[in-house]
Amino acid sequence: MVSNSYAAPEKEKSRKVELVPAWFATRHEQEEEVTEEKKAYFAQERERILAKLRDL
Repeated sequence: MVSNSYAAPEKEKSRKVELVPAWFATRHEQEEEVTEEKKAYFAQERERILAKLRDL
């Protein structure tokens, strides 16, 4: 007599296949250049947010 206790049930044998989104292959490519103007804006926003957090 052979024991089948180690075998996976039929339901667990099928594997789930997930589709890969189209953007996945190019996810590391930089889409837009960060200008000095944007850097200055982000720095200003960062300081504003940090000041708010200090007030809490």
